[in-house]
Amino acid sequence: MPEAEKAGYQFGTFKGVFTPNILTILGVIMYLRFGWVIGNAGLIPTLIIVTISTSVTFLTALSVSTLATNMKIKAGGAYYIISRALGIETGASIGLPLYLAQTLGISFYIVGFAESVIQMIPYVGIHIKMIGIVTLIVLTIITLKSTDIALKTQYIILALIALSLISFFAGSGERVLPLSPDIIVPKKEKFWTVFAVFFPAVTGIMSGLSMSGDLKKPEKSIPWGTLAAITCSYAIYMAIPLFFIKYITDQRIFLTDFMIMYRVARWGPFILAGLWGAALSSALASILSAPRTLQAMAKDNIVFRFLGYGFGKNQEPRIAVVISFLIALTGILAGDLNVIASVLSMFFLTTYGLLNLSAGFGRLINSPSWRPSFRLHWGFSFIGAFGCFACMFMINPGATFAALFISTGIYAITKRRRLKASWGDMKYGILMLMIQFGLYRLSSKKPNIETWRPHILVLSGSPRTRWYLIEIANAISHGYGLLTVAAVLPEKHISYERKENMERTIRSYLKNIFRKTEELPYVAYVLSAEDIEFKRIFASF
Repeated sequence: MPEAEKAGYQFGTFKGVFTPNILTILGVIMYLRFGWVIGNAGLIPTLIIVTISTSVTFLTALSVSTLATNMKIKAGGAYYIISRALGIETGASIGLPLYLAQTLGISFYIVGFAESVIQMIPYVGIHIKMIGIVTLIVLTIITLKSTDIALKTQYIILALIALSLISFFAGSGERVLPLSPDIIVPKKEKFWTVFAVFFPAVTGIMSGLSMSGDLKKPEKSIPWGTLAAITCSYAIYMAIPLFFIKYITDQRIFLTDFMIMYRVARWGPFILAGLWGAALSSALASILSAPRTLQAMAKDNIVFRFLGYGFGKNQEPRIAVVISFLIALTGILAGDLNVIASVLSMFFLTTYGLLNLSAGFGRLINSPSWRPSFRLHWGFSFIGAFGCFACMFMINPGATFAALFISTGIYAITKRRRLKASWGDMKYGILMLMIQFGLYRLSSKKPNIETWRPHILVLSGSPRTRWYLIEIANAISHGYGLLTVAAVLPEKHISYERKENMERTIRSYLKNIFRKTEELPYVAYVLSAEDIEFKRIFASF
């Protein structure tokens, strides 16, 4: 095996996908904001929020599983899949926002950890930002030391989360204090505002996906590990509200006490251990995944290549880790938990939407190279994409347009740079699918006098000798129809170079004609006598 393929770790399904996914999903939102969600929305709407969020993530996981079993996924996770499916420009337009979302995710989890520490261990001399900065430094050092060490600690944290859930479901709610008359209860938030805060709780599938370059068998590990994590977390998320309501009848308590899960549990310290372990492991998973996204973009020349330099036998992206550290530090200094959660929701929903579109178009085009072992009907992928974009508009239409504007701007800048990709994408297939659909529709409809357009085929040969034929055809169509200029070369004079030269000559001539006009585009063809049988060509239309 080549050395390039040996580089990197060789993690399996449980260690490389399921564990980082489930630890990121069962994190800060579950411990610190689940009660807040119930207090604002109520029991039934909370179950609806959990179901909608998980459904969007589940459909995206199905699409990701299809894409993962159709291609060899390397480092970069979601960015790698989108760029290889929809082109390098689309990959860049979503890769950079995704990277920022992953780095802000570091801030999100650390701020959640610091908030719980302040509430449980109040001390006058310690500020929440100070705890956050120290925590970020420690986690970054662990990541720089060894990725393997960082992942090994997750087994311990997984055990702590399991113990905390056992403690919660075994609880009696005896430590829940009645609401004091002096406490001011915050005003309830709207349904979609609550949804935006909760949605990051189900976005953990990006953690395992971003480790794709370090998986032994990503085509097997990503589908099974991702779907198992989503199924497990959905069962837990649906059970927690039912258990909460069993012991707490005054929902106003949920709005004032973010540590309500700690007070309901039978053994409170286990909740703290699970909360702190989940928050730190989620931050650690984000520190592991975000630099790898940046490293993948650097290898494709979207950002400076030095940002993607790898160190050691496993090519760890230490420069990208430092950049991620600085961005996360900014989020800790300026961020609020609920605000960061809403921003994360917009970025992740955009990413999920494009992943679904990639899988949907791949199945719809059904090209010969589309052979995933995990089969999925294209309708599920498009439903997932619609769900993502619909949720974005319901959460915040202004933020949705801002996110689309940013992604469009990145796309335009990348397009102007004319980056050369070493892989093929679906853009040609999507365009061909649209043309094929249009031609089939036209064949069943008769033109009428108001909508008819002339479509003229000119067998001009060399345009310099029969230029008058092109001019006559152009005068007839006058830019309202399709003008096709073709040349048929004799079989004895045919060669690939001559066909290329003739086509180049025709295109150059037509560019000079239409350079200063606003007429419709032309089409130029060069055919050999072997290629063309006019009856067969026209019959196909």
